Amino acid sequence: LEILEDRIPPHGPLRAIYLREQAYIQYRAGEEAEAFASFKAAWQEDSSDARAANGFAYLAALRGEELELALAVMDSILNETPTYDPWIAHSGTSYVDWVEQQANHVAARLDTRAWILHQLGRSAEAASVAQRALLLTREPDPILYHHLGLILLALDQEDAALEALGRGLA
Repeated sequence: LEILEDRIPPHGPLRAIYLREQAYIQYRAGEEAEAFASFKAAWQEDSSDARAANGFAYLAALRGEELELALAVMDSILNETPTYDPWIAHSGTSYVDWVEQQANHVAARLDTRAWILHQLGRSAEAASVAQRALLLTREPDPILYHHLGLILLALDQEDAALEALGRGLA
């Protein structure tokens, strides 16, 4: 990425993609603070970049920082409706596969929103959003179950929390 740095325009969607990919690398390298800053910068460059927005918001929730902004970012992204265009970005992907992929993306974004709400102390609302996320996924996602379990535990719903955590472990 450093080799490309000077070739990328200083602003705009291409810069946002560059910053987003840099954030993924930083996160995988254990550089959480740097990844958080890069995701935020990517989202600021292109607020329609749902992956950058989700990355920023999820790390905000994990870090307990800028939670109100992160919630607004997720609400904005969740209000956008993707369109299927077989001639542009989805070549080789059937409509059914694309719909399943979109459902998984929305589920991940709902999970992020749920975790932000939980961090804001709105756990009852968070539980509802986390349950919606699980309903959208085609395959069980252990992270979604883990988050739901922790949210339910905060609501003193121990039996339901243990069930969700157990499903996540399974």
